[in-house]
Amino acid sequence: MENNLFKGSKILLAEDEETLAVGLEYNLTDEGFAVDWAKDGKEALNFFNTRNYDLIILDKILVSIHFGLFNDEEVMTFMKMKPENVELILTGRYCPDKILEAADLVTEMKVIKHYYQEGILARQGIES
Repeated sequence: MENNLFKGSKILLAEDEETLAVGLEYNLTDEGFAVDWAKDGKEALNFFNTRNYDLIILDKILVSIHFGLFNDEEVMTFMKMKPENVELILTGRYCPDKILEAADLVTEMKVIKHYYQEGILARQGIES
């Protein structure tokens, strides 16, 4: 597979956490990428239908499926309708088997040690 990203590439970032999104947008723009930020999956789909992108990042979309905000068929349809040259990154836990099978690359992050195990919840500026 060829890497299609270069300065000037258009990136669609679907991220509901404003602080994180603004930071990512700032860094990516500083590196020469054009970034559109969607605050949720529905807004991302609207952007996708009206603009062309080189990279689409749907943050926590897999968790959204798990909690019933999307269903796996909606995400599978999105995966199938994206142009061949567009890179698509889906993040989150609880990936349905059919999405795992359809994906070109799957990475699993495994917690070895996490402060959550000690009762520390999301930290301001890090996870929230």
